[in-house]
Amino acid sequence: MLHQATQLADAGQLRPIVDPRHFTLDTALDAHNAVEQGTSVGKIVIDIAI
Repeated sequence: MLHQATQLADAGQLRPIVDPRHFTLDTALDAHNAVEQGTSVGKIVIDIAI
């Protein structure tokens, strides 16, 4: 199964589902609440400025 997933990823046919909202460290609590309440879609991303 891992071999098949690798082939799909290499072909660009396997993409992660990422929540369309953008969160920062200042809004990380909002991101946590979205996951806890079940309102997130896929993975949550928190942008960290360096």
